[in-house]
Amino acid sequence: MSLLFEGVRVEYLLGSGSVEAVREASLELERGGRLTLLGASGSGKSSLLLAGIGSLYRNARISGRVLLDGEDLLSLPRGRVLGLRWRRISLLPQGVGSAFNPMVPVGRAFEEVLRFKVEVWRREGVREIFLSTLRRLGLEEEALLRYPHQLSGGQRQRVYVAMVLSSGAPYLLMDEPTSGLDPLVGALALSLILERQREEGFGLMVVTHDVGVASALG
Repeated sequence: MSLLFEGVRVEYLLGSGSVEAVREASLELERGGRLTLLGASGSGKSSLLLAGIGSLYRNARISGRVLLDGEDLLSLPRGRVLGLRWRRISLLPQGVGSAFNPMVPVGRAFEEVLRFKVEVWRREGVREIFLSTLRRLGLEEEALLRYPHQLSGGQRQRVYVAMVLSSGAPYLLMDEPTSGLDPLVGALALSLILERQREEGFGLMVVTHDVGVASALG
């Protein structure tokens, strides 16, 4: 069982031309395994990650294969691929601020996501797991009553990390998981991510430009 990228190529159409972001990338993330992609900003790391969950921009063109436990995501309708999110793959995007609905408190956003994925919401104790994870990251439950603009960037990052870690998905993809966090909280977040992976056995793929983060992940 794995998330397998085979010869993945991503390019973005810009006006009359195009820019190649990913060229013939092949890698495999096994359940229980861990991959870290280290590279400078603009090197295509995020594009490859987003290709694995069907979240590329509309001007993107992708070829190759992305196999989720043997099923080619690139051959599926976009709606079906999006339906796999939070159930079989959970994504921590870069810049989580835009990932929240500005019109609802961040706690309600979490509940809406998991209620949409009925089997995730029904998983025993999922809300308690989420709240416990949030506290481990230094936030109390009252933070969930606030709207996204009422939280700092680091607080929003921690809420989203807790959401992803509480989803129960067998594959977690994380784009710059310590973004916006001070060094102490960032180290705490990485430690918690690794602890949960050991306990739950999910596949973990992290992209980062930070050598320290890559070293901590091993």
